[in-house]
Amino acid sequence: MREARPDTVVERDGYALGNRLDGAVLTRLTAALDTLLTKGERILRVAADEGRSLEAYYRARGPELICVPEVASAMSVCRVEYLVGEDQTFRALVDRHLLPAVEAATSEPYVLFKDKCNLKYPGGGAFTPHQDFPAYEGFRPRYHVTAMVALDNADDENGCLQVATNHHRVACEHGSLVEREVAGRPLFRSVKDGDAADGSIVPEAVRRFEWQPLEVTAGDIVLFDSFIPHRSFDNRSARARRALFMTFNRRADGDHYEEYYARKRAAYADPAFHVATPTHRGSVPR
Repeated sequence: MREARPDTVVERDGYALGNRLDGAVLTRLTAALDTLLTKGERILRVAADEGRSLEAYYRARGPELICVPEVASAMSVCRVEYLVGEDQTFRALVDRHLLPAVEAATSEPYVLFKDKCNLKYPGGGAFTPHQDFPAYEGFRPRYHVTAMVALDNADDENGCLQVATNHHRVACEHGSLVEREVAGRPLFRSVKDGDAADGSIVPEAVRRFEWQPLEVTAGDIVLFDSFIPHRSFDNRSARARRALFMTFNRRADGDHYEEYYARKRAAYADPAFHVATPTHRGSVPR
């Protein structure tokens, strides 16, 4: 396959480091997140008390927080989404800090596509190797940039983000591992079994990747695009690893934020909305 490597940092390498948030911003974010987590835990309890799956719960609701439970504990929160739709603290983060960082790294105007906070508490599960684009391709944009904001220090022990820095070379040298291209960018073959591994990159490709752990401190920002393979391991420490992931698309491709979450609420159990996430999709919480 041909190798598409534009000049902007994120598009060339697949990831880049942004500026750090100051302590006051981080304090406001964690306080707002605590409020949303309380709401997320309440959602899990209500769905369980009513004997409804989360898919049934969300189909009956209007716009509100999306809550995803841990695979090993259906009453523990693994992820919350629709942050900007719930709390202006996250809108301020996007407008004042993240959009400027994304646009500086890409030299183009962007808009928010989706948002989430992954919560990896001690014992929290791994996110298997994957690319983000397959989870987004039902929408118009063909390229996305995610800004990860570390809310805790993250390292190998508590499951920091890892990226495959040689993915362009692997795609060029091992074309059989590439399922198809999207605008010249490779999508690697993935597992398609309808189970927890659905959407994960096949082991033959994963073994050829050179994985770079991105060890960060609270407040650090990391930018990465929707084609770079990435993963994170279980949290084997006694420390939390919470991180915001705010995903953007080019403004020229339209604003899809509310559309994305309307479709997710209508089809919560669709595997495309839970690629490589350690959760039971749509089951009744127990």
